[in-house]
Amino acid sequence: MTDHTEPMARYRRFREVGLKLNNELVHRLPRGVLQDCAKRLGLLHGKTLVFSKEEESIILFDHCIYTHRHGGQTVVESFLDKPPRPLHPEEIALLQAEAKARFSMFIVERVTRGVGVTLRDIFRHDSLFLVDRGFSQTAPEGMGLATRVIAPEGIFMTTGAALPISKETMVDVDENLEGSLGITLSRDISHLSTEQLVEFEAIILRSCLAHDASSYVWYTDNEELVSPTSVPRNAPCPCGSGKKYKRCCG
Repeated sequence: MTDHTEPMARYRRFREVGLKLNNELVHRLPRGVLQDCAKRLGLLHGKTLVFSKEEESIILFDHCIYTHRHGGQTVVESFLDKPPRPLHPEEIALLQAEAKARFSMFIVERVTRGVGVTLRDIFRHDSLFLVDRGFSQTAPEGMGLATRVIAPEGIFMTTGAALPISKETMVDVDENLEGSLGITLSRDISHLSTEQLVEFEAIILRSCLAHDASSYVWYTDNEELVSPTSVPRNAPCPCGSGKKYKRCCG
């Protein structure tokens, strides 16, 4: 029997470190990024961010942090390149993993109850073992999901939330990918440029949101949600509007 004690301990430590780092990353998002990303995902109506559910804000912030580029860098790459303070080794390891984050659609191949699940990447044609105790308790084999994964010290984990994929969503994604990028489900995406990968992610997220996947979003290990709502209600909104968070993106 495989001993998962050490990987689980490291996983939980990286989750703890990541929660604190994410709060810093959110506050370093350049002005206007939230609006730009919200427009890309279909969450901007006029000049207003509109969320039908709180979970949609989680998806938006995740997209902003790991996908949007300002001056050629994501906020993660910028933080790692010019850290605002001395970084601990675990923070460096986590940021380096986040700079190589992989967004895709996955299929649950096997479940190891209490530890995690084996996922097959639909587009990269490889498999990985995702450490996630909470998800392993409820995930059925064959389930599809869209999420972003990182691998600090080779331990695969998500960056926060994941969206389940229905058959209808699969059909929608297939049609939109072919129309916009000329690829279909199960096609290799290694040839896509950085800009095309941004659109690849946006297509999948828009399709998931259109099919109300945010109603069934699951979070990393249940209790360890990486959320922009950690911003105090009366603090300035991280989007840079100048308004209080509760009057803006909150």
